[in-house]
Amino acid sequence: MELKSKYTRFRAYKLGAPGSLFSYYDGTSFTLIEAFLTDTCIPQLNEELKECNFHEKGYIDCLHITSWDKDHCDKNSLEAILESLKPRRIEYPGYDISDIQNQKDCVKAINSYLTKMKTENQNVIYKSINPSYVNSLTTYTKWTYKNILFSNPKNYPKANDNSSIKLFRTGSFTVLSLGDIDDEKVKKHIWNDWVIKNEVDILLLAHHGSDNDVNTKDFFEKVKPAVAVCSSDYDNKYEHPRANVRQKLQNLNIPLKTTKNGDVIITSTGDNTANFSVQDLQSDNTAQKGYKTTYKSKRGKEKTRLEKKSNDDELIKLIRKYLAEQKK
Repeated sequence: MELKSKYTRFRAYKLGAPGSLFSYYDGTSFTLIEAFLTDTCIPQLNEELKECNFHEKGYIDCLHITSWDKDHCDKNSLEAILESLKPRRIEYPGYDISDIQNQKDCVKAINSYLTKMKTENQNVIYKSINPSYVNSLTTYTKWTYKNILFSNPKNYPKANDNSSIKLFRTGSFTVLSLGDIDDEKVKKHIWNDWVIKNEVDILLLAHHGSDNDVNTKDFFEKVKPAVAVCSSDYDNKYEHPRANVRQKLQNLNIPLKTTKNGDVIITSTGDNTANFSVQDLQSDNTAQKGYKTTYKSKRGKEKTRLEKKSNDDELIKLIRKYLAEQKK
């Protein structure tokens, strides 16, 4: 098992309003997760773009939108992202609630952007994350560095449960994005997947940490993330993440980081192959940094296990060889 050296960053942004915004950078490719901006987060997003060499390329590689709800994809925010960040790939929710004005406005904004980029001879990939598209993809290989989109039947009565589900794993640590899924059927649809059970390092709590049928003890036990992250503003009326969810994570010794006070920043460390550090900022000022904790990715742990097994097997062979020679 070969570990690649990939400078990797994940950031969860403090918004000061109900919504979500994350980014994932694997040393080459920058993905913005959700299209929701506020005055609070824009300076920090700009800081992250500089750190990830945006100005050398002039565009981000992917905009991944999990839900048509306005707190995930806001029309004004989307237009600003398309105009200023010029994503070369857009992944949008594969379900339709076109009677909702926000989705109509967002789809119109994306279509206008695609037309504009075409006139400028710029190729933009535009993918609906629906069952037919996901099922057309190549089956994943364990422990590799390719992102995974998980099949979701997209036939649930609640729009939340039709959110796109994706594991970002092109970097040195992995991040599982669940959008706003709530229903136990959705959980059971994915939780026995081998990669879900074995490769998730960072878990983005479903539906902002609401007390639902996904944020459960049995699901957390299956996934076993090193850290859980919740996008939640300080005074949100739903009290996300809910106390019951926080308690479940605490009982399982899974640290929880939120964006109530500041951004959550996770970066690869050392040789950028296996270790990563988690740090939550204490304010909008990035100089005010909280306590930093270092973890080893599940890829790194598996490599260590395989090396130990190989060494143990080799030792057993040597002992057996020695004993056989003594009997001669």
